[in-house]
Amino acid sequence: MCRKYFKRLLLHKWYVFILCFKQGLVWRGIIHDYDKFYPCNFKAFAECAFGEIAKTISRKDSRWIPEDRKLLMPILNHVHRWDHHWQSWMMFGDEGDGQLVDMSREAIIEMICDWEAARRAHKSAKTTLQWFREHGKLFISDNTKLLIEEILKGNICE
Repeated sequence: MCRKYFKRLLLHKWYVFILCFKQGLVWRGIIHDYDKFYPCNFKAFAECAFGEIAKTISRKDSRWIPEDRKLLMPILNHVHRWDHHWQSWMMFGDEGDGQLVDMSREAIIEMICDWEAARRAHKSAKTTLQWFREHGKLFISDNTKLLIEEILKGNICE
């Protein structure tokens, strides 16, 4: 399980690096998701990708949340550590009120490179734009959504 995940992670990081490099985001491509190699995170992500729990996960559900805290905490920490995850751009107040903050252009481009790298690693026939439109229920600001659409229509991942 871990060896298989390690190979997929390296392939994914390679794709992200190449795509980010083409967009002039070399440093982002280099450091992209490096925390997935931390021992405390690696096993949890490997379990979600190839372990017993992976057999029960619907990959169509982009908001899948593991019930096991040993799996949940590394994922939660990961998406809030890196600004290319849209989850990092939500702000909630003490009263339960929330605000969706506009993502930076660099974070959006890295996120799109991440999506495209995942598409390539999984050998999906859908374009990244098709995937985004089908998963349009992401909690992102209107400005962020418009910028994502604009960037994807420009075919930056070609």
